[in-house]
Amino acid sequence: QWQALQPLPGIFDEQVFRALDYVLMQSRKHKIRVLLSITNQWDDYGGANQYVKWANLSAEEAHGGQPFYSNLKCREMYKD
Repeated sequence: QWQALQPLPGIFDEQVFRALDYVLMQSRKHKIRVLLSITNQWDDYGGANQYVKWANLSAEEAHGGQPFYSNLKCREMYKD
């Protein structure tokens, strides 16, 4: 199980941020560039579908398309 930076809406794991800080510090020290993906489509890492689950969308609301991008509740949680 991966440790999420944000295990719940609006709740952030300081220990995971410290680990990320360490990775970024070491990458800078060794002149390695890092490209961070803020979210993705992979359920294994939470991804956009986690926001859809947190929004408690009905099957009708989540049907056909990407509710992460179109649902206001999902977008607001992502911005926060």
